Amino acid sequence: ETPVLEARVPPVTIQLPDEIKAEGSLLQPGVPVPGITLADETKAEATV
Repeated sequence: ETPVLEARVPPVTIQLPDEIKAEGSLLQPGVPVPGITLADETKAEATV
């Protein structure tokens, strides 16, 4: 059982960073957009 678990660990670890990088690339451009939108809405509400 130990060797099986160890064998599964490396592939899972490799897949995780790939998914994180893929998600990170999509989140990076998306993060500033909602952040700016929230700031604009907050300022608009504050002005009103």
